[in-house]
Amino acid sequence: MSRSPLGKSNSKRTFIRKLVLDVVKPHEPDIVEVADAISKLDGVKRVEVEVRDYDSNIERLKLIVEGDDLDEDDIMELIKYYGGNVASVDGVTVESEEFID
Repeated sequence: MSRSPLGKSNSKRTFIRKLVLDVVKPHEPDIVEVADAISKLDGVKRVEVEVRDYDSNIERLKLIVEGDDLDEDDIMELIKYYGGNVASVDGVTVESEEFID
């Protein structure tokens, strides 16, 4: 059992269900390849990518990842692997469930 920031006992587990990311990446690999790779991560059910802006070298993406229990670190690491950088986390949905020890 963990403690909340308020010092109370906490018998809940939290899950990241949705991340909205502002990503800057080179044109290659294309967005289909990146979205496909992210969709194969554990817990991911849906990936949506929208090109927001681009120039001769880069494109700026709105990346929405949804699932049951997203691992933010794995997603960020994969984006970096493909040459991208997360400029900001623009949204998040977190749910919690009570558990019994």
